[in-house]
Amino acid sequence: MDRGTFLRVFYYFLAFVVPPLIFGAVIIYKSISDISFSDPKPLDISIPEPPTLDKSKLTALVVVGNNGTEITNFLAPYEILSQTGKFNVFSVAPERVLSPLNGGLDFIPHFSLEQIDELLDSSPDLIVIPNIPNIQSPEDKVIIEWLRQKDNGKTKFLSVCEGARTLAATGLLHNRKATTHWSALGHLKGQYPGTEWLSGYRYVEDGNIITSPGVVTGSMDGTLYAVEMLVGKAKARQVAENIGYKHYGASEFSSVKISIPDSVWLITALYPWSKDEIGVYISDGVGEIELASILDVYPRSFSAVTYTFSNERNIIKSKNGLDFIPRYDFKTIGYLDRLLVLGDGLKQKEINFFNKYYSTLEIESPEDLGGNENKFAYDKVLLDLSVKENKAITKSVSKTLDYPIGHLNLVGKGWPFSLLLGPIIFGLIGVTFANWFEKRYLR
Repeated sequence: MDRGTFLRVFYYFLAFVVPPLIFGAVIIYKSISDISFSDPKPLDISIPEPPTLDKSKLTALVVVGNNGTEITNFLAPYEILSQTGKFNVFSVAPERVLSPLNGGLDFIPHFSLEQIDELLDSSPDLIVIPNIPNIQSPEDKVIIEWLRQKDNGKTKFLSVCEGARTLAATGLLHNRKATTHWSALGHLKGQYPGTEWLSGYRYVEDGNIITSPGVVTGSMDGTLYAVEMLVGKAKARQVAENIGYKHYGASEFSSVKISIPDSVWLITALYPWSKDEIGVYISDGVGEIELASILDVYPRSFSAVTYTFSNERNIIKSKNGLDFIPRYDFKTIGYLDRLLVLGDGLKQKEINFFNKYYSTLEIESPEDLGGNENKFAYDKVLLDLSVKENKAITKSVSKTLDYPIGHLNLVGKGWPFSLLLGPIIFGLIGVTFANWFEKRYLR
């Protein structure tokens, strides 16, 4: 092939490849932005009374950010610790203000950092550090120094997922072994070379610090191990059985390997206009883990968006005492493709509303998802995702969750090759334009 022919072939190759890449990058950036944290909608509401301290119990603090906290990393440890009945479990943040979680939900922390220091006359037994993505923001950065001051040898620390980034910033992981979400390992190895970063572990214990991997596995196994250390293996096993988590005590945990089929995750993000709009109606008594599984998994797939709502925007008290605020109410919720109802059940007012405005939609509950043989909330939602979308996107989402799903019998379509049609069309448009440009200006 002579030089002129090579350049012409390369010219048309770029014309075919570059337009889909540019368009795809813009759309994917927008899709990723849509599933990240957005500022809470303004709401004039009275701050609820904080929970009381039972001095006969151990105390566990879950540290959260005012600018956003990963929902599974926060709610799963919170429910596990609460279900033991052995802990005061409090959420603490720099300030006691309305704060966002991913998936479209807001909450009010139990205490500010200053308030919890005034309440406790001794060191907390456990501090849980979830992924706080904006930890370097002016509002949340104070958490780093606060954690550093709590290292007195009496308190155990548990980092979940990229909560290890916050813990590393305190200096407490220096000369220790640690783990985190697989996607953050490379960066943290470079940023904190004084820590021995490990992969392929459900948790890593080094002294008074426990670190755990990504979203689901880290939240579950890391917290259950902390329960085991503080109140015993029998209690940890009991809680695991109650929530349907079958991997407690398992030693095998393979590091995530990304492959070409996982590109379905990004290709799905190219079609934001085709997302299912899922309304998630919440009421008092909503379970923390079941709520997190829905608000974390579906948006993470790029195939759906979730909208939390209730009959009015007011405080919704969770099963174990968290104060949630939905983003929408009966007046502001709009078109929906699906309707999921969580909490203590529907009153006649809610039933009348759904019958009037969403009569074509089936009212679904978390128990309806994934079949009766699966009890664990994330298994149920992932199985439902496989049926509603396809097995390929479900496998990719499970990798972002750092949660192996080999135990699940996925039912659904295979790799969605039809999604490639969009990039191909944009590539052909690029070639057509390149041909016109060549004939007009290059000859």
